[in-house]
Amino acid sequence: PPPSPMVIASIIVFNISWTILLEWMEYHRQVVGVQHFFIYVMQDFTINPLDNSTRPLDLPLLDYVTYIPWNLNPQMRANWDKFLFQTAAQVDTLHRVRRLQDQAAPPGSATTSPPPSSWWVTYNDLDEYLVFRNQNETVTLPHYLAGNDENGQNIAQTHIAIQIETVTMGNFKKLPGRPKTHPPIQYHLNFTWRSVATYLIKRCKGIVQPTKVDYYAIHWPTWPKSPQYWANPWTELWIHHYKSPHRFGVFQDRLPHPNKTLVQDTALRDLYAGPIQQQVQRIMNQIQNWRSKTVT
Repeated sequence: PPPSPMVIASIIVFNISWTILLEWMEYHRQVVGVQHFFIYVMQDFTINPLDNSTRPLDLPLLDYVTYIPWNLNPQMRANWDKFLFQTAAQVDTLHRVRRLQDQAAPPGSATTSPPPSSWWVTYNDLDEYLVFRNQNETVTLPHYLAGNDENGQNIAQTHIAIQIETVTMGNFKKLPGRPKTHPPIQYHLNFTWRSVATYLIKRCKGIVQPTKVDYYAIHWPTWPKSPQYWANPWTELWIHHYKSPHRFGVFQDRLPHPNKTLVQDTALRDLYAGPIQQQVQRIMNQIQNWRSKTVT
């Protein structure tokens, strides 16, 4: 069988709910198969007195997470030049993973056959969830990337990147007929209304091989640009794009005609929300315990 790829997720966060971040991480770790996370944090770091680690005090110390201070220029951040910060973090990830891959490569692996396991980086925002279309099978991202695309070509050997299209998700609490007052948004997986169509090429995110890509800008690699593979959103995988939990609304008015119909899709929530949110609560309890110990 082909070697199992190493998959690392890279994300930049700023002024967000840690509950939503933990749900995003646990979903992609438990369901999608991401093995490690680079979290670029655009806020001040501190030395945690409990373990002398450098990270925001509220964040748990998890062996599958690396927190990276990314509060590079507070004045620029105040002007919210987010694309510059995001692109810089994405390119930084490429170089970090290259170094890790070089360190992990066994002696002489460059000349051995078959080649060592490929490494991949998936770039997603906090409101974007990778979803395999056939949810009845046990398919993970490492399994998918180690196989062939729909054209029968080996993914790792043929493509530098996989482009994944998005489908918009609506907030069921703000649909017509729902009360205007509702509790604060806690979990994305509880949103069950979506568009019947993808954004097609208008909105996508990529999974790339760091050793084959030198520059990545927000949605796709820009140097080199090819060869890329566009995953079939109806048979392989797509992204549930929940938008920002702080700027939510019904997407019907934003979708191009005739794709304004929203359909209720509870599959993701019914399959995964329960155990993932239980794990989030366990981690949140750990955070509370750390806080209480720090105070005392």
